[in-house]
Parts: sequence; C-alpha cells; structure tokens
Amino acid sequence: MPFFAYLDFSNRSADSSFNVSQISPGPNVTGVSLNTSIQVGFSQKLDSSSIQSQSIQLTQGNTIIPGNFTSTEKTLLFNPTSSLAASTVYSVSISKDIKSMDGSSLSEDYTWSFTTNTIVDLVAPDVSLRTPTIGANLVPNNTSVQIAFTETMNCTSINITNFTLKNNVTNVLEPSNVVCLGSVATLTPNNPLAFNTVYRVDILSTAKDLANNPLVNAYNWTFTTGVAPDLTVPTVSFVNPTPNAQNVPINETISIAFSEPINCATIIGSIVLDDNILIPGSVNGNPGCTGTTASFTPLGNLTPNTNYTVTVSNAITDLQNNPLTPSTWSFTTAAAVDQTQPTVTFTVPSANANGVGTNVNPMVVFSEPMSCASVTSASFRLKRQATGVYLIGSVNCFGTSATWTPDPVNPLAFNTTYTVEIDQGALDTFNNPLIPINWNFTTGPGPDLTPPSVAVVTPANAAIGVPTNGGVSIAF
Repeated sequence: MPFFAYLDFSNRSADSSFNVSQISPGPNVTGVSLNTSIQVGFSQKLDSSSIQSQSIQLTQGNTIIPGNFTSTEKTLLFNPTSSLAASTVYSVSISKDIKSMDGSSLSEDYTWSFTTNTIVDLVAPDVSLRTPTIGANLVPNNTSVQIAFTETMNCTSINITNFTLKNNVTNVLEPSNVVCLGSVATLTPNNPLAFNTVYRVDILSTAKDLANNPLVNAYNWTFTTGVAPDLTVPTVSFVNPTPNAQNVPINETISIAFSEPINCATIIGSIVLDDNILIPGSVNGNPGCTGTTASFTPLGNLTPNTNYTVTVSNAITDLQNNPLTPSTWSFTTAAAVDQTQPTVTFTVPSANANGVGTNVNPMVVFSEPMSCASVTSASFRLKRQATGVYLIGSVNCFGTSATWTPDPVNPLAFNTTYTVEIDQGALDTFNNPLIPINWNFTTGPGPDLTPPSVAVVTPANAAIGVPTNGGVSIAF
C-alpha cells in the first residue's frame, strides 16, 4: 500500500513547544484503505491522564465514528470499530486539551481530512532496509540500529519487546530505547557496545501496519563492532532543487540525500522552507526519511516567481549521534506546476540480457529526480519469472537513479530468468507517478568477476586549452 504518513510542521513554532509532529493518514490524502487506523505522533511525551475518549475523534459529516484508542509515550492510535465507507471524506480532530508531561498543551484543536479508497489493505508490511546491514563488520560501537519498512507502521506495535539487540555470544539483551516514526523504527542502545563483538538484531512479526497486518516475517541478522566509535559528522550530499535553481515548479518537493544513514527520529522540525515566512509542510512517505534520504513536501503549492530558502539544521544526527553539518540554499519558483510523468531511461541489466552475473544488483536511471521516499522495495521489485515469487531485497535511491540489492541470505540463482518491476508507486519530486516498467534478464552459471575499466575521459589526458567552464566526464 502507499505511504500515507506525514511529519507535520504546520502548527509548529521555532521553539521546542508541544506540537503534533506526525499524522497518518496525511492531510487531504486520497485512496486510504477502508481498514486503516489513525495515528498521531507528538513532539513531547504525553501526560496519559490528559487523554480522554474525546481526545481524538473521527467524523464523517456530523457523524462520530466509534472506535478505541491506545497510546504510547509520544503516539496516539485510534482504531475504528468497523471498516470505513468507500470513497468517503473523513475528518480527524485532536483536542487541544491533550497535554505533555511538562503540562504544555496544543495551541488549538488540530484537524485534517482524508478520503478513502474502495478496498481494504491486506498487504503485509516487509523490511526494506536495515542499518547496520546483514553481516556488517567494523561497525562503530556507538551505533544505533534502524529498520525501514515498506509502508507506514502502527508505531504502538513496535517497542523494546519485539525490536531487540543482544550480544550474540552471551545472549544478553542490550538495554535500549526504541522510537518509531512513520515507516522507520530506530533502536538506540543505552550504553556503547563492546568492541569486536557480534550482535544480533531481532524484529518480530508482531510489528503491524496501520491496517493491523503483521510483518510478513520475523527477521534477525548480525553485525560485528569494530575497535572505535564513529565521530565523523554526516553531511548533505545531494539536494533538489539545486542551489540557485530557477523556474522550479510550484508543486516541487524538497529532496535531500546524506553522506551516511541518519537517525530518522531526529528529523522532526529540522528541515525548514521559508520565503521570509515559514512554509508549513511535511516529511512524508518512507516516512520522507529513509535513513540516507529525506523529502519535505509543502502542504500547498508554492508562490510563483518567488525566492525560497531551505535550511537543514544540525538537530539531525547520524546513527552514532554525530550532528549534521548544517546546510542552507535557495531556489526560485516558476509560474506553473509540473505534471510530467517520470520514466526509466536506462537499466542494468538490459532487457532480455543473458548470462548475467549472479552478483548483479539491478539498477535504473530516471528521466528526472525522484522522491526517494517512494522508491522502495514496495515499488521496485524483483521476482523469479517461472514462479512469480518476489525476492527479499533492499533499494537504495540516489535521486536520479536507484539500485535493488538482494538479501545476502538469498542471492540470485544460476541460469534463472528474473523480472524487474517498477510501478507507479515511485513518484518524482512533484508527486507525479512513474510510467511503470518491467523487463527480464537471465543469469549465467556464476558471478561476474570482471572489474570495470575506464573507456573514455573528457577532457583527454594532458589536454590543453580546456575551457574554464568545461565539465569532466568519464565513461566505463
């Protein structure tokens, strides 16, 4: 199912006041499944005594929808008693009487609407990305563990009982804190891990999505720590729109890539868009934070022919708690929206390729920058052609390209035909869906062990008279 989680800053001030920080389904979202729950995240821990039956209300017109709610430290979940009506607009209201542990309350009731689809969600969520990766070595001993899922999760179902880290030799659990945000869960040990030690991560199938579907499988994997902590600060490695870009469509989403995985729990309020006035918006999708990327979507179209500034603060940290090097840049909008659908312009392997190495990682290049929150193992898939069975794997998105990597435990088989699929769930940065594509390739009798080589360089070696504004290109 699509991602419908929003990290919402529309009622957020520049301080650390008590606010709604995440809502799902998001505002004005359409196509919501009939068996969804309503999830609300807050910026501070809740005072449980302030939560009453009227604290969260779901209505259709003037009719209050019955249901029950549960809560955790920072999350409130409302589960309707019965399925919602098809193709219907519903409104959600969060009472301003809800209080944080320090006695703060919301400045006003928080309300939004969404529209249902015609179907129930019966698709089980899956794991799309794990950090540290399976079998990773020399992992810094100050690391956190982060899991990205293929859809928005019920954050009240993910906690220290079903998302755990333990010493694989002693079987002793590491005391930890677990934070869930949309489709990403982060486990942070209370103390540094031991050096040169194997640790095991477990995520149980009791973790559920908002439609109450349990995780498709329980997963576990191990990694080994190194001999030192990681003290390297993360940086911003890619942004879209680019600095000083002109004629940016007014329905643009701000996309950011980082030099290493970041802690998605630290992203709330850390990306700001303004034109001298703060622009309300949301970090949406996977949950708009995949670990290595994040995207910020304004709640409405931007003003035409206007200069905007994006600020990414050092409140964002990596998984070792190192603060991000702050980044600021500007762009200027055009006079219209972009409604052009993106396409795939290049694939590896090529369509109908034979004798492909079993160590291949299928890769695609897109016609324009994509919202990496939407390019995941839910929209970019690989299956055996003969059986139709999809393989478990993870997707890394880099803006204009993406790579699918199989789970190391289940690599590609010899002499087997596979089908690669990328569907319209992959969106560009203007939320236009990809024109779907699929193609086949067949593996050979083993891995490809031939190293790549450089075929052409521009400028040529020892070239003279090269223009000072010329680019550098390399072909392999």
